[in-house]
Amino acid sequence: MRRSLGESLNTVQKYNTPLEQGHDTILEALQAFSLGVRHVRGRRCGVAFFRSAINWTRIFAAAYDAMGNENQWIVLHCVENIRKAFELRTV
Repeated sequence: MRRSLGESLNTVQKYNTPLEQGHDTILEALQAFSLGVRHVRGRRCGVAFFRSAINWTRIFAAAYDAMGNENQWIVLHCVENIRKAFELRTV
């Protein structure tokens, strides 16, 4: 999958580590992360789950990345709502 997303074969081979040997082996963190991903795929907010995963293990890079992406969309939606409110204001 990483290769199909554009990662070079060299880095795929260099950083290819089975999940059970990686840093993120705490089961609760993986479960929280998985729930967050399911929420995002269902077009719901997964921030609370990603935050929970990070609370279980502070070295869970994927959870930080996912939470950052979710927060980015939240900010963009807030800006959009503020812009819309400004357009609809009464003079």
